[in-house]
Amino acid sequence: MKKIILIFAVFISTIAVKAQDSNSLGFDNGSKFISGSFKFETQEVGTNRPLNVSVTYNKFIGDDISYGFTLGINSNELIANDYVIGMDVRNYYTPKSQFSVFSKIGFNLTVPAEKGGDNKFDLFVGPGMSYFISKNFIVETSLGLINTRISNDFSQNFSINTDLSGLKLGLAYKF
Repeated sequence: MKKIILIFAVFISTIAVKAQDSNSLGFDNGSKFISGSFKFETQEVGTNRPLNVSVTYNKFIGDDISYGFTLGINSNELIANDYVIGMDVRNYYTPKSQFSVFSKIGFNLTVPAEKGGDNKFDLFVGPGMSYFISKNFIVETSLGLINTRISNDFSQNFSINTDLSGLKLGLAYKF
């Protein structure tokens, strides 16, 4: 009788472990999520304070690689100045865990809201972190470490951020 109870307990615990694996936190191949992020910059006193808001759709194409498409708005003092479209690729280092670190590389095309402004092409590289607060909701942060911007007249602006000026905070929903 003890052997039957022991075998039954092992069987039930195996089923419970498998059930938790299927409902675990983290990303799998084919996972999709949508995220929204914002970045608020403070500059010198008396100047505009830029606000960047964006929405990104990401899909995993492997166990640890995802690609995403971005739509966003850059504004100064609550007036839309620029529209942003872009794409990025992320490499997750621990995608199947509750806390994951990733690196990303991508580009954005910025189109001015008013005619006659300069289009801008931005390339960026940087790290980020994801933390699952539930099965579907994720808190994200990313840091643009290396940025380069090319304008219509082919002038180029290159920057390496060694502070938190490139920090973006966001919330994501996995479906």
